[in-house]
Amino acid sequence: MNGRVASSMSGWKVWGLAAALSVGGALPGGVVRAEGPLPAAAPGPSRPAPTLTLGSGAARRVLTLAQLQALPSVTYRVRHPQLGRTSVYKGVTLRELAEVGGFGGQDLRLYASNGYLALIRAREYLNAPIMLAYEAGGRPITVLDKGPLTVVLPPEPARYQTAAYAGAWVWYVNRLTPVPSGAQNVARSGK
Repeated sequence: MNGRVASSMSGWKVWGLAAALSVGGALPGGVVRAEGPLPAAAPGPSRPAPTLTLGSGAARRVLTLAQLQALPSVTYRVRHPQLGRTSVYKGVTLRELAEVGGFGGQDLRLYASNGYLALIRAREYLNAPIMLAYEAGGRPITVLDKGPLTVVLPPEPARYQTAAYAGAWVWYVNRLTPVPSGAQNVARSGK
């Protein structure tokens, strides 16, 4: 199922692709994580630490979770619309990540490991601390809570908490690239 949501007021275009969650009810990677410690006799599956790929081709750069955590961070309390609860999120702004990737000021494509893709306009992430969060409530974000890396919009301006921006809360983020320069004009014109 492919869906396209566009809002000329918000300046966002979001493309939703078939979610990997629909395959046998498994989570991405087929791993289910339990909260809390597991019994010593039954160790749980190990899950590799998340990574984030910035850019593509020869300019591609892969950041580990430790490298993300070493970058300047932001923290704010906000209600996650899909989870229906409020948490204090911590992460790196998209502005910082675009600068690290060498494509600051360009519209961004955010890719999720389940096939979802969202476009975030430069005017949005340059003017607000939209973050790629790696922590909620002082703990790593679990897959069940839309982690380990998830886009979180700040509580202000209030428009970020409306349905027009619902597609921007990208879960399972694993790659961030600039919109190709030839596509910048198409993206800006709303076509």
